[in-house]
Amino acid sequence: MNQENKIVLRKILYAVESGGQVYGNYNYSCYVDAGGNTDNETAITIGAGQWYGVEAQRLLLSIQSDDPGLFARLDTAGIAGDLKTEDWNHYGPAEESAKGQAIIKLISTNVGIHCQDALMDKQIGEYATLLGSKYGVADVRAMMEWVNIIHQGGEPAVIRLMSKCTDCNNVDAVYQCMGDDTGNQVGAYRSRQSAVYKMIKKYAAEEVNSMGKIDDVIALVKSRQGKNQYTQSSKREQVFTGYSDCSSLMWKCFEKAAGVYIGTWTGEQIDKGELVYQNTGSSHVLTKAMQSKILPGDLAFWGPSRGDSRHVEMYLGNNQIIGHGSGVGPTIKTADQYSHTYKVLEVRRYIPAETKPAYDGREVEVAIGRCKKTTWYVRDWAGKEHDKIKSVPALKKGMLMYIMDYDQHDSLGQKWYFVKLQHPDKQWVFGFVLASGIEVIKKL
Repeated sequence: MNQENKIVLRKILYAVESGGQVYGNYNYSCYVDAGGNTDNETAITIGAGQWYGVEAQRLLLSIQSDDPGLFARLDTAGIAGDLKTEDWNHYGPAEESAKGQAIIKLISTNVGIHCQDALMDKQIGEYATLLGSKYGVADVRAMMEWVNIIHQGGEPAVIRLMSKCTDCNNVDAVYQCMGDDTGNQVGAYRSRQSAVYKMIKKYAAEEVNSMGKIDDVIALVKSRQGKNQYTQSSKREQVFTGYSDCSSLMWKCFEKAAGVYIGTWTGEQIDKGELVYQNTGSSHVLTKAMQSKILPGDLAFWGPSRGDSRHVEMYLGNNQIIGHGSGVGPTIKTADQYSHTYKVLEVRRYIPAETKPAYDGREVEVAIGRCKKTTWYVRDWAGKEHDKIKSVPALKKGMLMYIMDYDQHDSLGQKWYFVKLQHPDKQWVFGFVLASGIEVIKKL
């Protein structure tokens, strides 16, 4: 789910949780006493996203971490102590009590509002990762509906409804299966489910790949090169305003560019995504042999053991990695020369690799192009790391070709045309050429 749709879904959830089911409405100061929503609730529910029990505790802890001074000034009722000692599954001070009023003041500040948005976005990312990896949800509108379900009723509601749903990747089918659901936390709220469904259909944007584009993540990581100061303090989350460490850089760039939640630190990140390489040896460098098994955008982890991962770098291809280990960064290094204190543990992938589509025989030409470079090569896929098509001579300046109705971007974000060329033996051949070396002289 990309960032645009994540914001749309946040607005939808806020609308049905605290905004009167009106898209764009919210109540960041919302406070519901224990039992105020249903009789079986034993704890308070707070904020625009209606965080209940331990999730309310999680929100308040994030406010305290973000601005300890502000928290201390507004905490006139001992909330800080309660966060450490109380069972928040049964924490129920009334709204009008001193504790209730102190909590409302805390969540209503600018810091409180920021933390609410951040928590909702993080939860959406966590839910989407679980739904995609465990349950195979890929369609963005269906994903939004399932996130609504898990936010309201937890994973048991997903399991229950999955057993009834005829197509978990069709938002209409997901909504339909809720119609006869008897689960209290989902099926009982008919007007809420109707409102969520209508808002998803109206406001969600189509995504070519609901898991996001790895090229965008790579470009975003590289855009921070030499701009951030290393820190492991709370400032590490401020990746786009000048701070990061190795794991926060990857966390925030995947989240912003692709809407994919990979975890906030190496110990969490190494448990997510797809394992693509595991080092059974003792090498401290990402060798050429290892690189032959991985793709640009994959993350490599170093540490004394898998349960104690200490560092992460992103593989860029062409024997390069990028990461932020100290000082000003991130920096690009030569992969098979960068030796960490600890050994390489494994390499993981968080966005499924695109498969190379075979040409299906349709000759749909959209333009005629002319080579404007002295020498230009045709390759079997977008990117200079891919093989040149040996049966096609190097293109020379002035040579003509058909540009087809298909293109790709490489790991550096450069556009490549899929072209049709006249082979010397009079046969047509197809391949990819870097668009910057081709002049479009006529559109068809």
